[in-house]
Amino acid sequence: MEDPPLRLGEVRGPLRPRKQGVVGRNLLSRALLGRQAQTRVPTRDAVKPKAIDLFAGPGGLSLGLRMAGFEILGAIELDEVAGDTYRRNFDHPSKQRDITQYHPKEFRSFLEDSEILQQGEGIDLVAGGPPCPGFSLIGRSKIADLIKKGEYGDSKEFRHRFIDDPRNELFREFVKYVDEFQPSYFIMENVSGMTSYQIDDDPIVDVIKGSFDGYEVRHNILNSSNFGVPQDRKRIIFLGNKIGLSEVKWPEHSDAKIKTAGEVIADLSDMSLSEDGKGEISSHWTRKTNDRDKILFKFIKSGSPKGEIGDLKIKSSEPRQIYGDIFPSKWNSDLIPAFKKAGMRAWKRGRCFVQSDSGRRWKMYDQEGFKDKMRRIRWDRPAPTIVAHLAKDGYMFIHPWKDRTITVREAARFQSFPDDFEFEGSMTAQFRQVGNAVPPLLAKALGESVIEALSSISD
Repeated sequence: MEDPPLRLGEVRGPLRPRKQGVVGRNLLSRALLGRQAQTRVPTRDAVKPKAIDLFAGPGGLSLGLRMAGFEILGAIELDEVAGDTYRRNFDHPSKQRDITQYHPKEFRSFLEDSEILQQGEGIDLVAGGPPCPGFSLIGRSKIADLIKKGEYGDSKEFRHRFIDDPRNELFREFVKYVDEFQPSYFIMENVSGMTSYQIDDDPIVDVIKGSFDGYEVRHNILNSSNFGVPQDRKRIIFLGNKIGLSEVKWPEHSDAKIKTAGEVIADLSDMSLSEDGKGEISSHWTRKTNDRDKILFKFIKSGSPKGEIGDLKIKSSEPRQIYGDIFPSKWNSDLIPAFKKAGMRAWKRGRCFVQSDSGRRWKMYDQEGFKDKMRRIRWDRPAPTIVAHLAKDGYMFIHPWKDRTITVREAARFQSFPDDFEFEGSMTAQFRQVGNAVPPLLAKALGESVIEALSSISD
């Protein structure tokens, strides 16, 4: 059933009183995102360029665009918990809708009936990141493993054609909204893995670029780490401008902007983890470290040298060691003394396993196939790509110097979210939201480039 019109200043969704002073206490977060890290806008600004956010998730793209100077008129997100997070952090309305069943004219009518948009008024930007799981390199690896086992059909068909998942064509819904709202510009974000796919023998990138009537469309693969995001996260970005308008320049980047994983989470090291995500700093929680992990984590080496971050002294974590995971059902206590005894020596001698006296073996990292791995994050480099299934794959994200997996808040910092941006839902739901989000600082850089192009129109 359709929601009644939402009036300006009205907020739907469960909102708890916000904690005060978190960002004020946290100098690293403020340094990471600057003064624009505040996450609420009280009123409509008639001067700012206007945008809508599709497939909004928790709001990383909206936050970055707003930091750049945009006014976000409204957003659409299907996931209920991600929508709750969005409404917690933004005053403008968001609709919980399946975008394939929610026509662009309905959304326009909603904005006009709510007096957020005037009748027939145009907007400056449509932005969004349609989820396309088949494009994910992780999804491809899993399916490739099925192919090797003969469980997925024709491997040639897989390699040369688009994976048959209806969610992979959600970009067509984005196109419909551009057709309806006719913005001056649009930004569409997706995983870089989509470049190797085809639809009916045509490269998917070309199909997408050819789907927008009346627009010039360019694409580029950007690494978020070049724009102040402390994470090695490559994404394909499509920029579109109405024919006749100035092109949007790709945001400039430099090595000076690159931040390391260690420098953005160092101040969280001594903070107590919370049981429910509501401790000294919100969402600073992770799964409990069991007895097995307390032993194994000590042997996982990131490859980072010793170093210092402020007053924090970090020990060497060399040489780099990644191990294949042992599931609890396969774990046996008689491996513990063998593992303690073998340790790094097994790696240096080129052995592929640690073996107990009973003959049980613990394999080190296997290069073949898609298997669970245990990997420690390097403190001296940007973090690896934060993924949506991090809650279930936390062993790939062991803290740089603590013997535990990273917390939701640490993952959020790796995505460049400020500490006063609060996430709703269970720990698993929060990890999923963080992993799916567009990094706000990448969105900010893109938004600033669009605003620069818009300024050339008014000059």
